[in-house]
Amino acid sequence: HKIEYINHAFAQMLERSREELLGHNLNEFTSPVSKLPEASASWNGKLYFMTADEQPIDCFVFHQNFRENQQIKTRGVVICGLPDNQHLQNDLNSAYDKISWLFNYAPVGIIFADNQGEIHACNNTAARFLHVEAENINGHSLFEHINSNDITKIRHEFQEVVSGHIGSANTDVHIKLENCHDLY
Repeated sequence: HKIEYINHAFAQMLERSREELLGHNLNEFTSPVSKLPEASASWNGKLYFMTADEQPIDCFVFHQNFRENQQIKTRGVVICGLPDNQHLQNDLNSAYDKISWLFNYAPVGIIFADNQGEIHACNNTAARFLHVEAENINGHSLFEHINSNDITKIRHEFQEVVSGHIGSANTDVHIKLENCHDLY
């Protein structure tokens, strides 16, 4: 794995000049715990490179062999600074917290339903509109909460969105409330 070409970004990551790296074996710049892959047509995986001051850098490497002037050569892409699984999990949890907050405290009713109109979740605002507990609405049909005069209209709009004919729909409907009058 003799280095014949190296870009500026990789040399800078290793805290060396391109000239210092050219002609050297790539093994000289990897951590002792990293093993370069055996000869193969292509490979990808994690390698640890070492900076000039012997600091390890966790990288993901993609390499591929190619033929040039009757010689087999290797070219590769090195990506460093990727977050680890714990960092990704923390980011995911943070994003979930933000979405949960928006869902739970939105001043508008939000209902998640599948393509058949079966409700899988709703926020507290929607539950208050429907006079039900949010936990008790899962599995109900979205359409059972719509006034019968508006069912045809809402089913049509719903099918237009589900089929992909339109991206979204905005339709005013009357909500059917038990023991209450209709709301517009």
